[in-house]
Amino acid sequence: MFSYLSSLLTVDNNFTSTSPLPSSVSPKRAIDILYDHVTMIKLNPLVIDLQRCEPHEHAPEAERDLIWYEITDKVSYLPFDLLSGQVKYKACFKDLPMGLQTSIYAPLGLRTQNKWTLEDQDELQLKEDVSIGEFQAYYEQNLLRQYSSSKISWIPSLQIFFMFAMGPIAGQIYDRLGPRYLLLGGSLLHVFGLMMTSISKRYYQILLSQGVCSAIGVAAIFQAAVSCIPSWFSKKRGAVYGIVSSGSSIGGVIFPIMISKLITILGFPWTMRICAFMILFLLIVANLTVRSRLPPNPRNLSKNSLMRPFHESKMMLLITGFFILTFGIFVPMNYLVTAAMAEGMGRNLADLFGRLGAGIFADKIGSYNIFVVVTYIAGILVLALWIPASNNSGTIVFAVLFGFATGAYVALAPGLVVKLSPFAEIGYRTGLLFLFASISGLTTNPIAGAILQYSGGSYTGMKIFSGALLIVGSTLVLGVRLRQTGLKLNAIF
Repeated sequence: MFSYLSSLLTVDNNFTSTSPLPSSVSPKRAIDILYDHVTMIKLNPLVIDLQRCEPHEHAPEAERDLIWYEITDKVSYLPFDLLSGQVKYKACFKDLPMGLQTSIYAPLGLRTQNKWTLEDQDELQLKEDVSIGEFQAYYEQNLLRQYSSSKISWIPSLQIFFMFAMGPIAGQIYDRLGPRYLLLGGSLLHVFGLMMTSISKRYYQILLSQGVCSAIGVAAIFQAAVSCIPSWFSKKRGAVYGIVSSGSSIGGVIFPIMISKLITILGFPWTMRICAFMILFLLIVANLTVRSRLPPNPRNLSKNSLMRPFHESKMMLLITGFFILTFGIFVPMNYLVTAAMAEGMGRNLADLFGRLGAGIFADKIGSYNIFVVVTYIAGILVLALWIPASNNSGTIVFAVLFGFATGAYVALAPGLVVKLSPFAEIGYRTGLLFLFASISGLTTNPIAGAILQYSGGSYTGMKIFSGALLIVGSTLVLGVRLRQTGLKLNAIF
């Protein structure tokens, strides 16, 4: 549903920008600034404090004799600094003949390297190589360079929120009119949002086009695609859900590779347009092929039909469990620096196989059974593997395994609703499930940030928070299964 969209902002690669020196700054003055490490650090307006320190424990031998600083940055977890905190990290500085190279060791045991070199003396250009996300890099270095990374990160946060929160509305449209108009409207909004992003120049324009308009379109497309499955399949339904939801994982592999090549050749505007045209072609195919076997059932909305799910104990237990699970799921997704996500989009590939595998096994042993097992495994991975992971290798292993384990989260969620719902209300109830999940997705960052602030920058408390909620959420979903089947261990449900 949203893997390929969020990957556009998070895929790791080397981003290079070349800037002409101001006429008032001579090459010697530029080099002097690069060699003045304290001045370079203080160019970041978020820096609160810095002091000399010992090398990072995982620094290679080549870096141990360099100059090291422990730097404290201010971080914002909510817009307008409604909730802020501090984060500490270590960085070393190596003077080059015509530049400077730095290595930054982030709190999650991850490393980022930056290099500034003075090139082409006749044109007085300063070249900067930074290992960060493709679109995030472009926004920070070009369009939105006056904004902090935390503010820019609200673009993908709003994407996730609207893709989930529009579920009940999109579900009602599906239940009343079928997939045709929902898919058509979602296609127009999604492509229009991407096209508007290509001509956007300001923060609010990108926020509205990419974070809101495009995301609402994706919500409609997703709802139309998954809600029509039960009308066609009564057997092998889990496998079909897995195949359909795996499309976003495939996109999460293909789109970043394509973008990383195009953005350096054609620039940001035409990269976005090419993505939009490619998506438009795929959505034309979808509009021509996606149909429901049963005709739409237009009917007047009533308070009873809207409130009925809230009076069903099993449905409310599922919604509550999924709501809590989402907190645990999105903490690693939001806080794992993408550099650790293995070259070649390791987590997206693992997520792809996780979704396909979860769907296939769901048909054999039951969607609830496989969902609970896999989400329990995700919680155990967070508590047993992510907490002790202290370097890139450990974090990469965790990211790949976590991606595989959480494939069931998206692949099987609609199938869980189908088991408890009348056919005429599947769209609305699926949307309701994702509506509550959107609240979790939007508030995860502030809550995790508050935990970080309270614990003085230590990530252990945040990881415990994630793992514990994964276990609690999984237990509540298990409660749905037990209320339906009792204590029968071999029951397929």
